[in-house]
Amino acid sequence: MPKKSIASRQSSNQRKHNTGKRVAVEVPALKTGKQNERRQGRILAFETLYAYQFHKDCSILDLFKSIYNNSGHTAKTKQFAKKIISGTVKNIKLIDNTIIPKLRNWEFSRIAATNKAILRIAIYELIYLQGIPAKVTIDEAIVLAKIYSDRDDYKFINAVLDKVKNENQTAK
Repeated sequence: MPKKSIASRQSSNQRKHNTGKRVAVEVPALKTGKQNERRQGRILAFETLYAYQFHKDCSILDLFKSIYNNSGHTAKTKQFAKKIISGTVKNIKLIDNTIIPKLRNWEFSRIAATNKAILRIAIYELIYLQGIPAKVTIDEAIVLAKIYSDRDDYKFINAVLDKVKNENQTAK
């Protein structure tokens, strides 16, 4: 699949990593409108859940509205994001308890807020949303990590999600 840079809510398609150097962020290009709507929905969900970690005194719905009001997204994109957000928040304890045993030599409290939000969204999709192939969910989580997380964090996210996927398939 051809790769295409997308804006990551920064002034360019580049990010500063821990080295201070700017590197290009490469993500797969989207082929259909439905794929784009879902990716944009995941981005809205990510932004909302990320903000929620720092503003627990606010309603998750109010945070979502403040983020999407200026976004110009379609109704389907907003609906998909809202479904992910509400399902993730509703099941957050179970989702977090799914993550914890998959961590090797790492404490849950040490996971970066961006990575927690990405993992929570993807695990919600893997466990609760039917009709989305696990490979798609994991690939989209990796895309979010490449856009919003530090340089190699996508590898960590991939490893955790792969363990969840394998456990989930065994349980079915």
